[in-house]
Amino acid sequence: MREGKQALDATDLVDLRRDDWLRRGLAVRFRDVVVETFLLDCGVSIKRGEGAAKLLTENPDVFVSLWEMVQRGNLPITYVDEAVASLSRAGAMEGIRSQAAAGRSLDELIADNLTASQVYLAEPIGQDSFLGRLDRRAAESPAFRESFEGMLLQHRGNAAAMKAFNGFVLQSGEEIYGDPAELATLIAGAPTPQAALDEARKTGMVGPAEIAQLDASIWKLPPAQRAAIIVFVREHSDPQQGVQRWLKARSTSVGGNVVNILNDLANSETAAGMTPAQLHREGREGEIGYLDRQAERYKQKGWWRGQTPTEVAAERKAAREKGPKPKGAT
Repeated sequence: MREGKQALDATDLVDLRRDDWLRRGLAVRFRDVVVETFLLDCGVSIKRGEGAAKLLTENPDVFVSLWEMVQRGNLPITYVDEAVASLSRAGAMEGIRSQAAAGRSLDELIADNLTASQVYLAEPIGQDSFLGRLDRRAAESPAFRESFEGMLLQHRGNAAAMKAFNGFVLQSGEEIYGDPAELATLIAGAPTPQAALDEARKTGMVGPAEIAQLDASIWKLPPAQRAAIIVFVREHSDPQQGVQRWLKARSTSVGGNVVNILNDLANSETAAGMTPAQLHREGREGEIGYLDRQAERYKQKGWWRGQTPTEVAAERKAAREKGPKPKGAT
């Protein structure tokens, strides 16, 4: 090495080439990834270095403030795009920065801005509450957003209703399947949020989230038909056996066809009269329950992928009967 020259390590080379790599799209800043992921999760369309992404990457303290508002429930996920639009208006950020320099809290100033734009909720909504779950669905489904916004606009000034909605808290494995407007009426009129939740579970307005996760076509059914399926699953399941355990065990085979299968079962007098254990129970080698026996019929209808439990059992039986090869056999 020549005197006066200093060796460059890999970190130095990255530093020298970073701007070029970013310009050519060969590298992405971690900050950009965090901001863009947040916006996409909130249903906001983005383009790197422009619009909402530009505002929040250039103002990381504003991004943190909005993120915390979403976590607390003061800023619905559905309103994040409107919040960014409000802060992007001409002079908005300059005014906020000027007042912050004079000693006011940045979070308070942003909350004032969003309150004026009617997207900030003084009474936060819980993420797993009635409105929190609907907010998440609205962010994922543009078609659902309008009805959610209308419901929120109708009730946000009603402290009693908002308290009841916040008290209606679903478990992590549950989903809202009923008509939101009907469910809102049920919650508002029930003696307690828990009483409303119990009734919603009983009538199929709330049920296992895995049904929608395995087959999104559940949302295309009329509410009454959807409720009938959810009620059937609830009445024929318990923690150790029944329909829900069977769906989990056979998810690879039935995924995408769950609605067809459950609709078939819900309209079967035979299945309706069975207990969860008679439908499906695990841990019994060689035992094929009622639901597994239906797989042959479901396969013929195109509702089952791969081998059926009956086919697997037949193969295992044949292998056992064949037995091991005698010693020395070729």
